Amino acid sequence: MKLSIIIPVYNEKLLLGEIITRCRRAVLPPAFSEREIVVVDDGSSDGTTELLKSLGDIPELKVHHSYVNHGKGCAVRVGLKLCTGDVVIIQDGDLEYDPMVNYPILLASFVNNPTTRVVFGSRFLKTRWPEGMHFFNLVANYILTWTVRLLYGSPITDEATGYKVFRPEVLKQFSLHSRGFEFCPEFTAKVLRAGIPIIEVEIQYHGRRTFEGKKIKLQDGFIALATLIKWRFRPIKK
Repeated sequence: MKLSIIIPVYNEKLLLGEIITRCRRAVLPPAFSEREIVVVDDGSSDGTTELLKSLGDIPELKVHHSYVNHGKGCAVRVGLKLCTGDVVIIQDGDLEYDPMVNYPILLASFVNNPTTRVVFGSRFLKTRWPEGMHFFNLVANYILTWTVRLLYGSPITDEATGYKVFRPEVLKQFSLHSRGFEFCPEFTAKVLRAGIPIIEVEIQYHGRRTFEGKKIKLQDGFIALATLIKWRFRPIKK
């Protein structure tokens, strides 16, 4: 099988090189014989664009540059059009989620069970307060997860996880429209509305703060909540 790693980035010059290195070095299950890394530069202005141009000799790397910042959802959707793998991982462009530690865990279900279509990496399977997570982010995560349980009847523990892993064919069952961070709740809502089971596995996570470059804000939590409510009742494919 071939793994596609989509990395949407905006102003991540300091960490992006290390993330790409770890994506390349991550040990994959033997069933995965190929990998590609699709980086979507979403209008960066800090030197990320120049860094990516300097990495042009990496054979498994694909890069798309946007001239303006459209948002994470737009960047992921661009990446989905460019990737060619049998399984897709959405990878944040910072070190909150380490590919070298988590990829073997995230991909094992696809090897052990050929019917697996969607896997979420959960930060809450073994702890109530993941390392480095700010209190307000913790509360927002619990609200979003319990909203999913109430509206969709799903027992998942971490709706807002950055690790959403899936077979591309699931996208034939619904359309994606998000432009920003609401990509995550839109994807979760539509997967569940389509009747696709979500398997959760425990991952390692090391949160970072706003002064370290974390970009998600309070208003994004309200947008995520509204997105979950909206897609519970609207048609999921247009």
